[in-house]
Amino acid sequence: MRDRNIRKTSLFLIFLSPIFLSNTPFHPKLQSLHDLLDDAVVLDVTEAVGRKLGEVRAGLLDAGKPTPDMNLLIAATALVHNCPP
Repeated sequence: MRDRNIRKTSLFLIFLSPIFLSNTPFHPKLQSLHDLLDDAVVLDVTEAVGRKLGEVRAGLLDAGKPTPDMNLLIAATALVHNCPP
């Protein structure tokens, strides 16, 4: 049985959609990922996510720890939507 507690952001779907929409055959493991993602919950990137991203980024920059934007976006989305670790 699949875990229905998987979360994904709208941007995550945008990055993966070319893989699944391409006419080129893809690896069988990607089919498994596709099947898994069919049952996942989509979390929108909202204004609240943007604010949280800014808060987290500011704190990290103040601490001298710059972090890649995509990592911050994923973290901010998880925090706003109260996703479990």
